[in-house]
Amino acid sequence: MNALNALNSLDQKRVVITIQDAKRSFEMGDQRVNALAGVNLTIREGEFVALMGASGSGKSTLLNVIGCLDHLNSGEYWLEGEAVNRLSSDQLARIRNEHIGFIFQNFNLLPRLNAWENVALPLMYRKQVIDYRALACGMLEQVGLKKRMLHNPVQLSGGERQRVAIARALITNPAILLADEPTGNLDSVTGVEIMALLGDLSRQGRTILMVTHDAGIAAHAGRWLMMRDGKIIEENNNDVD
Repeated sequence: MNALNALNSLDQKRVVITIQDAKRSFEMGDQRVNALAGVNLTIREGEFVALMGASGSGKSTLLNVIGCLDHLNSGEYWLEGEAVNRLSSDQLARIRNEHIGFIFQNFNLLPRLNAWENVALPLMYRKQVIDYRALACGMLEQVGLKKRMLHNPVQLSGGERQRVAIARALITNPAILLADEPTGNLDSVTGVEIMALLGDLSRQGRTILMVTHDAGIAAHAGRWLMMRDGKIIEENNNDVD
């Protein structure tokens, strides 16, 4: 499939994220900082999008807004057709648990829980009568950690911890995975392995938005966006085989 055919196929897929004229500002002392200054963005099902920019460009604020960890001052944000910026705090918590999977630079694993227990946490919050362990172990096997399910985070390498974090993000079958510098605390070889895993997930139809400062890491995505001063100033599609 050439690049043009791939893009045409993508255009026919359903929209997962729509953001229109998004603005977010903060008061810092006697100054007002415009973290988002009118962002427009559409992400379709199955896209792997990299968000780049220098520190202070607005990329982390945009990721937090999409992850329902922050709110807009003005503008619109729809996730799978639902107007997120009109939801209550309880409704936002539900959206985070049911529709968004988070992958953090620092892994954010609980040290006293083993691998499968960390992965199962999002399911436990739902208080459903299901076999948490079976589902979590199945997800760990999918990311290549079948033999490490009973290990605590301190017993795992950095790459293994990130695989646990990816399995945890996938356990609820979310609409979108949000990855915040997922290779930032990894060596280059392990980082390539994690990006290969994310690439595999993308090819399986997962929708991924990744923040990174590394152009080499962004090259693994199908599309990258460059932010500056709270705006998307450049957008490009990586070559598609």
